[in-house]
Amino acid sequence: GEFILNRGNFDHKPGYFEEVSCLRDNDSGGTAPYFAGPRDVFVVGKYAYVLGITSNSLVVVDISNPNNLTEVGAILDDSVNGTAHCLASPKDIFVSGHYAYVAATGDNGLSIIDISNPSNMTEVGCINDSSNNITKPLSVYVYGGYAYLLTSTIYTGGSGSFFIFDVRNSSNPTIVGSIIGNSTNGIYDARAFGMSGDYAYIGNWQTLSVTDISNVSNPHVVSSIADDSAGGDFSSIFSPAQNGMIVSGKYLYLAAGGDDAISIIDISNPLNLTEVAVIKDDSAGGIATFLDSPKKIFIAGKYMYVSSINDDAFSVFDISNPYNIIEKGYIQDDNQGGDAECLNQPQGIFISGKYAYVTAKSDNGLSVIDITGIDTPSINTGNIQANALNIIDFANIAGDLFVMQTLNIGANAWFGKSVSIFKDLDVFGISVFHNNVIFEGNLVHNSNTGITGNYTSGNCWTAYSGGIIYETNCSGA
Repeated sequence: GEFILNRGNFDHKPGYFEEVSCLRDNDSGGTAPYFAGPRDVFVVGKYAYVLGITSNSLVVVDISNPNNLTEVGAILDDSVNGTAHCLASPKDIFVSGHYAYVAATGDNGLSIIDISNPSNMTEVGCINDSSNNITKPLSVYVYGGYAYLLTSTIYTGGSGSFFIFDVRNSSNPTIVGSIIGNSTNGIYDARAFGMSGDYAYIGNWQTLSVTDISNVSNPHVVSSIADDSAGGDFSSIFSPAQNGMIVSGKYLYLAAGGDDAISIIDISNPLNLTEVAVIKDDSAGGIATFLDSPKKIFIAGKYMYVSSINDDAFSVFDISNPYNIIEKGYIQDDNQGGDAECLNQPQGIFISGKYAYVTAKSDNGLSVIDITGIDTPSINTGNIQANALNIIDFANIAGDLFVMQTLNIGANAWFGKSVSIFKDLDVFGISVFHNNVIFEGNLVHNSNTGITGNYTSGNCWTAYSGGIIYETNCSGA
């Protein structure tokens, strides 16, 4: 039959969740070696990249069939007879192009791993310079050829620091800017950070710091707000969860473990932040059923997904109106009387398509949760607005493709017409341009770049053919 909606809206509201599969470490009765203590997860295409904090590993899982996950490759730290030198106790992962960037607390370093062959990954870059205060890396984010790293001495007390690395040469990452935290400069007992535009937001024990990163060689704190426990005006930014922060649009979402709460902060004016809403666990007087010690947050469209450690739960909230947050559904581990077999101490979250991928530390597993999206073999429609678009196989765009932020290309790129780029272009394969290129940002290429035509950058133009410079002219520079 067919479904016809003449007018109005078709609004899919998640509420019932089902765990469709669980991949466990082989020591826990599963089929995945090197999967002990899974921490963070990052999904790209048909692969999930999972960090094993106990097994000191990065594991690649084939998720093309969510009901039957398979481990297809792993790379281990040399402390457990592996080939990586910077992968002990990995905490956070960010995938860009065909590289995975991993913050590893055990090695006090940043590991850069080539994942182009998932069954045979190699560590191509490693920086763990303790003389530069790279101690206990906790969180990493990659953008425009730079890796942003937050370190924390959360377990031993102290400050933590914020680093910016130039990673355009993946085999030789270098520090270009840093803030070494102390009790007076706005970064102290750091735990989480998020980024938006020219600013990084760092969650400390009782404060939230705003850091200007517009000049990567000179990051600096420009303002700071405090929790009410420290005499400030914000009610729930106390004791942020490790990596428990995300920025989406004009809002920052912070998991305040000490308050059993999520704070939603308007960052449209970075120098004048406002707390617009707080969601608390029912044990703390709030409306949320399972928000005891929230851990990780993921935003997809108008929904916020949260893992909560003490409740062994995964929850979803409608955040379309930040002033009226609505809990839409949840699923809990079977040790708490729930339906999920693999949610004991949930850690990382990644939403891809109609599934949520959640790591469970105590279950040594990766849980796949059906969040009841729309599944259809074909769709023909007009405009689509999405928070994340994940294309498994092939995309054919008949009209224009307009990219507002960074464009990451992990393989070959062929451009048959003119290309206009007003932000950063990261190219990790071979790029061939057969016409004019207009460019106003940074060009990062880790392989061959052949340009036939004119290359324009600001006030300068350069004539290229096959990567050879024939003529350059600058005016008004």
